[in-house]
Amino acid sequence: MQRVKTGISKAYWCARKQKRFGFDRARVRDKGAEFEGREIAWFDELFEGGIVIPSPEGAPTRALTILISGPPGSGKSTLALELAYRLREENKSEREKWHCLYVTSESSGLWLKKKIESYGWPQEDVHYGDLETTRNKDTPEIAHLDILETDEVRRQLETVEASSAIGKVLEAVAGIFGRSAGEIKNVADRRAERIQEKKVDDIIQLMKPGILVIDSLNTVEHTKKSELFRRFSELAAAGPKILAIILDTATPRAQRGAYEFWAYVCDTIIRLDKRYDSNYMVRTIEIEKARYQSHVWGVHQLKIYGPNQLAGLKNRQEDPRRAHPYREEGGIFIFPSIHYYLSSYKRKSPPDKPRMVDTLPKEFNDLLHGGLPEERCTGLVGERGNHKSHLGYVHILHRILHYEERGLIISLRDGEGVARTTLQRILDEQEEFKKFRGQRLDDLEKDDSLEILYYPPGYITPEEFYHRMYLSIQRLMCRMPNRKITLLFNSLDQLGARFPLCAREQVFIPGIIETLCAERITSLFIGVNEPGQPEEQYGLLSMADLVLSFEKRTFQPVDYKGHLEQRIQPYSEIRQKEARKRLKKSVSIKPRAVVLRVERFAGGQTAGRGGILELVREDSPLSKFYCKRGLCFTEFSPSYSEGFKPVVGLSPGGRRLSPEDEDLTAYKT
Repeated sequence: MQRVKTGISKAYWCARKQKRFGFDRARVRDKGAEFEGREIAWFDELFEGGIVIPSPEGAPTRALTILISGPPGSGKSTLALELAYRLREENKSEREKWHCLYVTSESSGLWLKKKIESYGWPQEDVHYGDLETTRNKDTPEIAHLDILETDEVRRQLETVEASSAIGKVLEAVAGIFGRSAGEIKNVADRRAERIQEKKVDDIIQLMKPGILVIDSLNTVEHTKKSELFRRFSELAAAGPKILAIILDTATPRAQRGAYEFWAYVCDTIIRLDKRYDSNYMVRTIEIEKARYQSHVWGVHQLKIYGPNQLAGLKNRQEDPRRAHPYREEGGIFIFPSIHYYLSSYKRKSPPDKPRMVDTLPKEFNDLLHGGLPEERCTGLVGERGNHKSHLGYVHILHRILHYEERGLIISLRDGEGVARTTLQRILDEQEEFKKFRGQRLDDLEKDDSLEILYYPPGYITPEEFYHRMYLSIQRLMCRMPNRKITLLFNSLDQLGARFPLCAREQVFIPGIIETLCAERITSLFIGVNEPGQPEEQYGLLSMADLVLSFEKRTFQPVDYKGHLEQRIQPYSEIRQKEARKRLKKSVSIKPRAVVLRVERFAGGQTAGRGGILELVREDSPLSKFYCKRGLCFTEFSPSYSEGFKPVVGLSPGGRRLSPEDEDLTAYKT
């Protein structure tokens, strides 16, 4: 058996090089693979490394017969064209063996040539013309792809039957590989057509195709099936490498029977389809059968793109990294299903007991018994405006700057510009980053320490979303394999409104978390616990090893000051006295603060502990007390109340309750 790579649907990633963005061949790091990883072509991945050409022992090579089926507009002709084009490019050492004759009985040959041009493929090796103007025998260069219309063959044969024209092509190609025409038709029939046949046979003799594509069999009369099958079988055994036929399955009942017949006959069946979801068309591809090899099961997404012109351009307002998938030539692109990725991770698992990784604020580590769980998932869930994203940004910058890790931010809400502005402000304000004050966020992105992925809203599928994230992870892993990665997913609450197709996939978030854990990536997911969001946060709460809740609470002044005074216990008596004065001046009549609490801690750690999380800025009343800027955390003291949350409803007097009510008895703990 000969395994052949087609090179269809090659994956690229977008790397920043100084002030330019460029596309590089994407690679995947496999266990036992080369250090830099192996390159990806997704069509070959569906066949687990490429298509297999059968070569029985002691016999000449037998053609691999492929049936490409599907309804109109599903991409059958495009797939067949790219198969013919890419095979010769991928196998340059034996290019002559991979010359293709593309016989079309439905489309115009000129239209197919223009279609090839629209994908940005080179045109010098593609030949189209009627039989009268076909190049002569002295042409030294063997064409990459010859396009032949059956109407031309029918005109030469003076017949109206498409089956006769296709049969003639099959017969002529078989003759090239050692079978004379007399072995297929008797001499009397041949004599009657000798003038016309000589023209057709000689021209096809010039083409010498190693690949023959018939597009399509729908124009063949159903009653001619047996005769065409005989010629098809003879050609398959004659010597070509690949014999591909296209069949439209959205046809009357008689043609459905034809599909079943050819599906039985062919070695490989590639099923293309399409569906509409909220007026958004989704094309799919499925390998239904592969006789000589194993293959990937399931339905995967397929798209057809033109060439991408953004590679290598200077920075513009439009970020080239949004132009996913990254590619310089157009054509077929396949997004594997989530289940495909998960099947590759089912034997991978993180350590049984994760170690904890240091985070900020430093007092926060004591509450979490050392920090966040490494190579596991942490969920930050609560109401909006409670510093969840801020805490996530602080953590990812802390791991990058102090531990030389790499950071990946997936943003569903904030664009790249907003995220950069927030991160830069944190760099400038957070006290623990004081020695990095001159560090620019742009420098972190240039050296691949940080990557920000913004997903514009739309009807993108889970496969498209997952693919972009997957390639970014692989890029960071391949560029510096010894550096760990921390990922921040912000904000989960945008999923249902901005990406309805992803929100509908029940294993979307669990699948991403499972992938990250298998790749040993520490992840933080930020969700909003408000009306309109699912209780399980799209599966986050059941999958996360650590869940932290955030909510605003109102305190009695004595309780609030009692908790914060714990921070000054290590101070000298004089410093304590001064700090209490500053605290007294800073505390309002009814202080409100964000309460952070551990809701779940997998691995036997006790949940329920919490504390006060404050964002202290230079103009904040508490800045003089904390003597630092940025996020500050103070664990609760057991001697004081942990604050009150407003009761929804009316007071006994009929007045609506709000956090500003002076009657604190109207609040419950």
